Amino acid sequence: MAEKIAGVILSDDDALAAEIKDALTDIADIKTVIPEVRGAYGDIKEQAPDMVFLDVRIDVEGVFALTGRIDRLLPNVLKFIVSDVMDPALIIRCLRAGADDFIEIPLNRAVISESVTAALEKRTGREREGNIVVVSSNKGGQGVTTLAVNLAAHIRTLTGGRVLLADLRLQTGDVALFLDMESRYTAPDLVKDMPRLDENLLLSSLPKHGDGFYVLAAPEEIGVAETGAPESFGRMLRMLKEHMDYIVVDISNEFNEQTASVIDLAEKVLLVSQQTIPALKSVRKALDLFRSVGYEEDKVKIVVNRYETGNDLRCEEMEKIFEQGVYATVANDYHAVTEAINHGRLLSENHEDTPVNRDIGAIASLITGIQQETPAGRDSGLLTSAVNILRNPMAAWRKQSI
Repeated sequence: MAEKIAGVILSDDDALAAEIKDALTDIADIKTVIPEVRGAYGDIKEQAPDMVFLDVRIDVEGVFALTGRIDRLLPNVLKFIVSDVMDPALIIRCLRAGADDFIEIPLNRAVISESVTAALEKRTGREREGNIVVVSSNKGGQGVTTLAVNLAAHIRTLTGGRVLLADLRLQTGDVALFLDMESRYTAPDLVKDMPRLDENLLLSSLPKHGDGFYVLAAPEEIGVAETGAPESFGRMLRMLKEHMDYIVVDISNEFNEQTASVIDLAEKVLLVSQQTIPALKSVRKALDLFRSVGYEEDKVKIVVNRYETGNDLRCEEMEKIFEQGVYATVANDYHAVTEAINHGRLLSENHEDTPVNRDIGAIASLITGIQQETPAGRDSGLLTSAVNILRNPMAAWRKQSI
């Protein structure tokens, strides 16, 4: 087991100190809790910690001054500001004072652990090269946003890494609505801020869902949806890849220069279909386009949403039409999905054991290579096992009339 790092907490809130200790029990040993700013620098210097948590509520100006002093005189000490106010001006001021990250109260155990881990990685020079997963369809009403939202949550659960859910449907995006979150920071905001963004400011600006993944929402108003040059999405995602492990993108169903710049960067494009003739025709047209520009089958994967085993258009028939195997299927469960959307919740919150949630979790396993934990004795069913495993492309093409 790796040696624990040493920490110090500056706070007069015993409950807060206990929560921080508990969240970091596996990686840190909290040496002491200091209740006031006065004389704190001497105590911190004596303890020689690897990191210090500073509760800004006890003395805002005093904590800023102390943070700057630690940054100048003890440069190897990581500094985390803790506050119950998520004010952008306060965050920027904290970071300018030398803080490594800004942690919001009420505390989230996963957020604290991730913040410390990320700061340690940055210190040791570890670089990220995130994987972009695009969820798309060139036909509306296929359930793309439901898949993207819940896929991001499953990837975060499986990997424990930094996961961003990006809503790039600037005119019609509903990711924030599906999660009952405000569109506080959007793609146009990020494009505008890119010249001055560093990792700390980026992670502090992006809202975070309770399940631990970051959210880049679409604007609430259509009039603010401009992002500048057509390649702006591509520039933005190249920057985000440096700071995220996985980026799940819910993208417009219009193929244009902006969406093309995103798809070019993606490791996986999940092309969503349903078991209807218009949907299959739409997917086939998209596949023809992707093949014409040189995208390989390893990049573009077909996901059949709202799959029903009794439908005449089974996987075998669709594979002949697509000239490509079906990557995964997702069960049809109107009640569970509608209830989750209407309440702004993930499927895992109230419908964890439903086939639709398990199927999306199986896609996350395929993408990450990490197997889901399945309780002993549970029959995972056809849709979450054999049907969701990668299929080989059909050897022969039997022409179908679509």
